[in-house]
Amino acid sequence: MATKVCEGCDYGILNHWVVLEEKFYHDECFTCSSCGRIIDIKESFNKVNEKPVCTGCNTNKFTARCDDCTLPISGQRLIYQDKNYHFACKSCNKCSAPFEEGEVERIKVLEGRIFVHDNC
Repeated sequence: MATKVCEGCDYGILNHWVVLEEKFYHDECFTCSSCGRIIDIKESFNKVNEKPVCTGCNTNKFTARCDDCTLPISGQRLIYQDKNYHFACKSCNKCSAPFEEGEVERIKVLEGRIFVHDNC
C-alpha cells in the first residue's frame, strides 16, 4: 500500500488527512499559506495559487477593495478603468440615487469619471 505524503511537511501520512485537489495534508499541516494558521477542516477557506488561504486572509489580502471606501468587496462589483467599487459607493451624478447590483447596463460614464443612469 502506497503511503500518502503530506504536501505541507513531506512526511508520510498514516491516518487522518485533508485533501485539496489531490494533494494530501496532515490535519496540522493544512495551514493558511498567508498567515500560517491551521485551517480546521470544518471551516471554509479559499485557494490562492493552488494553496489554501483562510477566509480572513482572503478577505484582507486577496479580495478586491473599493477605490472609494477602501473596504473589501464581496459579491458583485462595479469595475471601471481598473478601479473597483461597491455599487452603493457610487451614485448617479444627476439624480443622486445609488447604483444597484444588476443595473450595470443602465450606467453611463461621462467624461471618463462622471457616473449617471442612462435615463437621467
